[in-house]
Amino acid sequence: MVGLLAACGNESDTDANPAGQVQVDRAEPDSDLPDSPFGRLLSWSAPTADRVWAVTTAEKTCASCAALWSYAPGSTRGWKRVHTFAEPAEAGQDDGYGPFPPVSATSLVMAPDGLHGWFRWDTDGILATEDGGRSWRHLPSPQDPDERATGEIAVHEDHLYLVLLAQCESDECPNTVWRTGLGESEWTEVTPEGSEGIFELSASDAGLWAEDLGTGAVHTSRDGADWERTPLGRFGGLCLPADGTPDVLAAACQTSDQGEPGGEVEVSEDRGRTWRTIHSTPRNVEAVVAGPKGHFLVLAGGQGVLISDGTTSKVPSTGGLHEWSGRFIDEQTIYLGGPRGLFATRDGGRTWDNLISKKRVG
Repeated sequence: MVGLLAACGNESDTDANPAGQVQVDRAEPDSDLPDSPFGRLLSWSAPTADRVWAVTTAEKTCASCAALWSYAPGSTRGWKRVHTFAEPAEAGQDDGYGPFPPVSATSLVMAPDGLHGWFRWDTDGILATEDGGRSWRHLPSPQDPDERATGEIAVHEDHLYLVLLAQCESDECPNTVWRTGLGESEWTEVTPEGSEGIFELSASDAGLWAEDLGTGAVHTSRDGADWERTPLGRFGGLCLPADGTPDVLAAACQTSDQGEPGGEVEVSEDRGRTWRTIHSTPRNVEAVVAGPKGHFLVLAGGQGVLISDGTTSKVPSTGGLHEWSGRFIDEQTIYLGGPRGLFATRDGGRTWDNLISKKRVG
């Protein structure tokens, strides 16, 4: 039985293309850039319990540059700088205090093998690595190899999925979904039939979930070959799907359509046919992450909580509503990250360790 959770709330180029390799253009070299200090956390990825990756600000003299770091929790070596990304062709936005890197909380996606990974500039397309982040190349668009791929990315069962952003603003050309194997060269379109616009991807043990503008959520567990549309509870379009597990699907729901604060986290264990409320708040629910065995991370009104078997406890404040992200390795090992830090617990949330405070090497 599958469950659903919903929350509601207001180097040089090469001509070679070895078999089994994704053909991409190499990004600008970064050999002239100095090593990076460990700066502000921009994005992170924790595909396994024994390796965490982080992208941070890099140089004080380069506002839009970013650096990639790697850390093995429990080791004595600390963080190791893996790569300093060259400045993107287009800088990030200027918030009045100067430009900041065009990087979002979900820009970095590393595969469990520790070799393949992808990094998305919001202004300059997606980069790909096949050597654990030491070198990166621009990932070409599935529709035009001369163009750089842009859009949301997710990894599920040895496949990379891409929501390719439409190149026009008309409803007649919605975003499309594509799939390729890790290290493979061929793309396959797997856009859900009848989709009105896919905008978000979420990969978990339950399969691949996507947010569809028309129906709320679609789900596949067969490499995108078949998609199942899932209703999102009594709040309908006011709910957004969250990461799922084999047993539970969750959604974040807005309890008022009049712009007033207030939200609930809804859970389904029968593919959306029936729902129950596990968390209510006078604040809007901004994000939900579903974990195993009745565990959930919820962000509401900028405050995060961990729900474990019906018991609610606070989690460290990471700051930044749209820069908050979490991941369950299992019910005991959980990662939570944002601008103020990257936290980990190995005892189910009783104690939290700020990994950013660990020593840096390299």
